[in-house]
Amino acid sequence: MANGDEKPPEEQNFFENLRDSAAKVIEVAGDAAGAVAESAGDIYDAALAGGVAGASLQASIERKELAQKAEEAAAAAGVNFLSREEEEKTIQNSINSRGSEQCYLTYHMKPLSDLHVQTILDYNALSDFAGDEGDIVNQAANDLLATEFSRFPQFKYKNSHLLDTPKGQIAEVVPKLFLRPDTLALLDATTAELSNLVPMVKIYKTVYDDDNTTYEVPFKFYNHTVNKDNAREDWYQFDSFEKTPAAGVQARSAVGIKSFDWQYISGNPDTVKKDITAKLVLFFQSMDELIRLRNYSVRDSNGQQKDVQYSYLDLVVNPARRQPSSTPESINQDTSQSEGRGKPEGAFDQFDPSEYEIKASVGWASGKNNVKEISEELKSAIDNTKTNLFLSLTDHEFSFNQDGSFELQISYRSRLEGILESPKSNILFCDKKLMNESAAFKLLIQYEEEIEKLSGQKCADNKKQLEDTKRKLVNIQDSLRLETYKFIILNLLRPERWLGYQPVRESAPESDMPQRLIYSMLVDPIGFGEFSDVGVMPENLKILDYESVTTRELVFKKPDWAHPSSEANISGDKLIYRPANPDEMIINFFYLGDLVEMLMTTVFDTEKYDSIPDSIRKKYSFNRAEIEKLRLLMGPMQFTDPRTGNIETINIADIPVGLRAFTDFFHRKVIKQQLTVYNFKSFLKDLMHDLVITALGKECFEDIQQTNGRLRSTYLTAPALSDGSDPVVAKGDKFAVTTRVNMDTINNINPLFNYGSADKQLSEHYHYVVLHMQSKAGLVYPGIPGGPQLEKREGVEQTPKEQDLDRGIKHLIIGRDRGLLLNVNFSKTNEPFLRQARLENSGRFNPILQLSDVYEVDVEMMGNTFFYPGTQFYLNPFGLGYTESFGVPHSRGSLSNIMGLGGYHTIINVSSYIESGVYKTSFKARFETNGDGFSDNDSVKADSGGDCPEDSS
Repeated sequence: MANGDEKPPEEQNFFENLRDSAAKVIEVAGDAAGAVAESAGDIYDAALAGGVAGASLQASIERKELAQKAEEAAAAAGVNFLSREEEEKTIQNSINSRGSEQCYLTYHMKPLSDLHVQTILDYNALSDFAGDEGDIVNQAANDLLATEFSRFPQFKYKNSHLLDTPKGQIAEVVPKLFLRPDTLALLDATTAELSNLVPMVKIYKTVYDDDNTTYEVPFKFYNHTVNKDNAREDWYQFDSFEKTPAAGVQARSAVGIKSFDWQYISGNPDTVKKDITAKLVLFFQSMDELIRLRNYSVRDSNGQQKDVQYSYLDLVVNPARRQPSSTPESINQDTSQSEGRGKPEGAFDQFDPSEYEIKASVGWASGKNNVKEISEELKSAIDNTKTNLFLSLTDHEFSFNQDGSFELQISYRSRLEGILESPKSNILFCDKKLMNESAAFKLLIQYEEEIEKLSGQKCADNKKQLEDTKRKLVNIQDSLRLETYKFIILNLLRPERWLGYQPVRESAPESDMPQRLIYSMLVDPIGFGEFSDVGVMPENLKILDYESVTTRELVFKKPDWAHPSSEANISGDKLIYRPANPDEMIINFFYLGDLVEMLMTTVFDTEKYDSIPDSIRKKYSFNRAEIEKLRLLMGPMQFTDPRTGNIETINIADIPVGLRAFTDFFHRKVIKQQLTVYNFKSFLKDLMHDLVITALGKECFEDIQQTNGRLRSTYLTAPALSDGSDPVVAKGDKFAVTTRVNMDTINNINPLFNYGSADKQLSEHYHYVVLHMQSKAGLVYPGIPGGPQLEKREGVEQTPKEQDLDRGIKHLIIGRDRGLLLNVNFSKTNEPFLRQARLENSGRFNPILQLSDVYEVDVEMMGNTFFYPGTQFYLNPFGLGYTESFGVPHSRGSLSNIMGLGGYHTIINVSSYIESGVYKTSFKARFETNGDGFSDNDSVKADSGGDCPEDSS
């Protein structure tokens, strides 16, 4: 086969079945086209890769020439290529069957998700734990060990973690990720206490060294007169200025930070732009201060001491890209120069975050100073509000003044956003064998090197040669695109290709064939046809039998519906699947989490590029230290179970996706678009807003509202534990091989992350991409009927504000004499029919309801790091009116409840700035619910009426 793998005989039936699942871009005779393209590959792999005969690897790089020969050979064999119209018609005709298969999976989503949950339990740990039959927990462990789930693959996620909420409190998950201890002390601080706070911003350069270590260099800004001792300690080659000390020492600092501001940008969940941006403004008295080299002694991530130099110019220009000084001494001593990279020309002169990034540590200055007005609790809160921003350069500009002084404005973006959008995160290059064994990829690298060489020849007459090489590069990229799709499927079929081991339990029966991560479900074709035609599931198919699902040989328990023509395939109580039998059919599917974990492992595998020349390698591969602590968090979601009509909560990772649905998705997003680069961010966006929506059955059950939430992605960075380990793993279920965290146990005294460790370096942080559902589920005011009951902490009942804080939801009170809140502006939401929806949801007629509306709020506060897009807060409008009739938002029937003034809001975007002793934070938020438990707020199904609970303030 083209990929160098030999197809085991046991996979014959499986591949025969998958052949029908492949996307048919061109309908041709496989043998005829394969004779033209010598390396077209095995017919089963070609079908699996998309049904494009000869697409896996062209023997000729010239695409037009190959297509012509293939057409001639196919014509000689009596087979014609489909026209463009016929091709689209063929694809469209197959979508219906694909949709029906996915609808069948959606109908059984709850039991299928339960299956996936069970298969990632650590059965060895359960076996060690099980023992005493009188112990209920032990007995439960024994019961699990005896279940049929043990015959399915036990797949351990290494780069992905799962966040669950058994109570179904979807709205709490993301706010809990940002919990910081002692938050209440700062939110309730008095004016006298707040007057003692001093803003802080520190800037560092994080360098990725050639040996995959990192180190940080702080940019030092003096706030006092610079004397000779300061200069001798920090300034490069100070001795050369001894004869002219005025050039090396100034009466006052000639450089400093004028301002620093940063924004968390969100908004419409379907937009691509969801980023962290920052702008740093520096002032300089002269250009000398910008370019002057300064000394610093650092300790790298391996603990080794290094003496390095830096300058403020490093904030905008990589020192490895700059022309080195002509002075021999400077070349020898400037260790910021990378060997062979001092030349200003070349293909990689642009900023490359794989070599260095910027870290900004922001917040209030340490509260540990001996200030009488600040309590110990407030000091701890101040330290916990510090945060680190890891940034990559995007742009800069100078602003010069007539006296020779100038300002430098530098724009940055989130390093994590840059990594996910980088071409290096191309999911189409997800397989090690593609890099090392594919002839097409070797040609790709050859053309890249040739283009690099030709582009570097100045004044050479090589324009035609360069254009020809670029054309060949485009053609080979087309070949690789289709070859890659095959590898995505093969990696799910054969996990040992990229895991390095077979993910089979020790207790599983021996087999020559490793378990797959693609599951096969045996389905009654007659019942399936009835379901597809009328949308009603036959009685005999409503209950899912796990014996009809397998990941090994296609052998199943004999079904009750076995048809006469299936009898020849039955041996004892087993049915052996035969693809040619019309009375049998298979639905192939995989779990969304398995696909994402496979791509997290393979796409960010830097070792697969080791065979590529270094001059080209940096274009395709990240620095290992850059991505080694990148992790994915998959959160819970809710949907309406079409079997029962009940609201169910499952993890996004546990969603079953039909192979046909994925084929259609990949054809539309990649093959049809002729993409050569499909970065990880774009893939996640399309995954959440296309494939997942399809998997939830958007076109299956029109009379059921499947979800009442929006699928989102969020980014966060958190310090590692003291031993350098992942803090999420430490909170995981000890009986699961894959980390699953029960978010219901996370609260203000048991946070998931310790954000107070803001002094840690980049190598001591983990960086998370969070996939979650943004929902109103659970946003009910604590203590009222239907809401979460007030709990006790150390024997004392918590207040609603304290309990909401445990959920990560802060309370802001208008008109209070303390706290960080400065200003709140309400503006009516200009979205059609929202006002009418609020009137309808009230379930009763009241003239005062004409005041009902939906508002957005703009909030201005003293600086803090408590609020992020996608998190919620509760706004108490106490300062707008204190009479009983005005009331509070969660009191049903009060004026504030009717008007929509206050209540729970979801933050859209956040911005903060620090300058001249001022630190402020502002954000925009949208109204979600007033928290009375009656609005469309607490589940997938909207509650638009019913009996009123007691009013409670």
